[in-house]
This record gives sequence, structure tokens and C-alpha cells, in this order.
Amino acid sequence: MGETAKDRANLTDVAAEWLVTIDAGSVDEEKFEAWRNADPRHASAFAQVAATWAYTADQRTAAFYDDGGAGTAEQAETNIPLAVDAGRGHGSTRRQMLGGIAAGIVAMAGAGAFLAWPKRAVASTGVGERRDLVLPDGSRAMLNTDSQIAWRFHGTREIWLERGEVSLSLRGEAEDGVRLYSKSFNARLQPGKYDARLAGDSASFLTVKGAAQVDAGGATPQSVLSGQRLTVDAASVQVSDAGAADMADALAWQRGEIVFNGMALGQAVDEFNRYLGTKLVLTDPVLQQTRLGGRFELDDPQRFLAALDQGFGIAHRRTDEGIELYRAGAGAR
Repeated sequence: MGETAKDRANLTDVAAEWLVTIDAGSVDEEKFEAWRNADPRHASAFAQVAATWAYTADQRTAAFYDDGGAGTAEQAETNIPLAVDAGRGHGSTRRQMLGGIAAGIVAMAGAGAFLAWPKRAVASTGVGERRDLVLPDGSRAMLNTDSQIAWRFHGTREIWLERGEVSLSLRGEAEDGVRLYSKSFNARLQPGKYDARLAGDSASFLTVKGAAQVDAGGATPQSVLSGQRLTVDAASVQVSDAGAADMADALAWQRGEIVFNGMALGQAVDEFNRYLGTKLVLTDPVLQQTRLGGRFELDDPQRFLAALDQGFGIAHRRTDEGIELYRAGAGAR
């Protein structure tokens, strides 16, 4: 029995999964080569997927942003050589390509072309760790706690925020945009300073200095200019002004601090727990809405705990679950 359309679609899906792992720099090269060499159809399917991806990678944002710009920094990471067919594919954004690469494949013409596929470089931080990076073009990226980014500067300059929070200080000329991708939004950034954060199903993007065009699933991208913040959640996408004090508080983590300015205790505990291996546990729901303020060091919660005790009568105790916060009058269990 010959190969069916379903068989071809399944093979294309497998080939696309291999390409994603190569793109992320996490491929097991021996296993990949074994799979590709096991059957000529495997090599053919992978060649078509790679050619379509390569074409789409060059075109993915040109129509959307109509900018035509490209970064000048060269990627310094290792390249993986892939034999591919020459051809063209359809698609508009890299995000769409990841989600439906099979739908973008069209007939390929010619063979024997050669593509040096540049891997993405990856950097991450653990809980409580911060890390300052110099990118290939001299721009800087500072990662907050429990965060991960990837980047590839090969023609266009691309950065992926995969989890957590990153502050970007971008160099270059006005026409050289940097593409920032995440699960919640995609953006084209001009030279300047930005802060982007993913938090569950929500996200925030702050332009400290510069200008950005941000697509968060809307019909058209939104401008986020200096002193503005874009917030994304399940219900809405909003752009609002952020004052100098608000921006300073949002970036306090870069100085090793966390600032609460009228924040509810439940939210403050969640914020502090981002940086703590031993988590704070709020046992009394009544305390959730207690409003508090202050500036504290990220790696030393003792001042925060002392302030809760002295200012609000909220005591703490260490248990197997973490550091429990409770009303002092409730006593120990």
C-alpha cells in the first residue's frame, strides 16, 4: 500500500519537531542523523520543512511591519549544516510558522541547495539569580529571577523571552529594529531600553526609553513609547502611561530590591516568592488585602518579615510547607 496523505502529514509533523529542536539548539545530532538517514522520505520531508522555514524566516515580519530593516551583528554561535531543497513557502510570522509549519509547505523545485542553519544561543537564571549579558552587537540583556531568553543575530536581530523577565538595552541605528518574541506578544524594538515580563497567562512590556510596535493578538500592532507600559491578560490588552516613580519601582529588581507601594499582601507575597527558594505562605485569607509599602532587599526577606510583624501584627513560622504568615493573635499550631 502506498503512502497516504495522512502518512505524509505525520511525517511532516515529525520533521517540523526536529527543526524546532535544531532551532532551539537542543538537538541530539546523532539521533537526528539516524532518523534522517533511516528513510529517503525522512530526508525529503525535512528538506521541505527546512526550506519553507528558511524562506519564511526571511519574510515573516516584512509585510507586517513593512520596515525592511535588518541588524548588522553576526551570530557567533555554532551552525548546523542541513541539506535542503530550493523553494518557497507561505507564512507571515515566525509564531505562525511554529504553530502550523505543515500548512505552509508548497511544491519544491530543484535540489542540492545547502543551508547553514544558525542555532539560537540560550541563557537562563535560577530562582533568586540575576544575570547580565552582552549580546553579539554590544546590546545588553539583564535576566531577572527564574528567566530564560534565546537570541539569534543572523541578518535580523531576534530575541525570544521564553520565561520570566528581561531588561534590554539595545544599540543600533533607528532603522535597525530588534524583534522580540514571546508567547503573549511579539514586538519590533528601536534602540532604547525596555523591560518585558511573562507571568502565567499575563504579561507586561515597558518602554523606558525608545519606541516599540507590539502585536499582542490585535488587528494592528500598538505603539508603546517612552514612559508607557503595555499589559496583556486573558481579557484585555492595554497601553497606559507609567510615571517616573512607577518605572523606577518596576526596575528596582536590577538594583537587588523589591518595592511595594500600596500593594495588597497577597500580591506582595507572590512577588517576593519569585526570588525565594523557601516560599512565603499566607495562611489566613483575611490578610490577603492588607495594604503595605516599603523597599526591601530581594535576597533577604527577614526585614520584610520583621516589618509585617511590627507594623501589622503578622507573625511567621517555618514549616515543611515554607514560611507561614499568620495573625500573631492566632498563636502557633
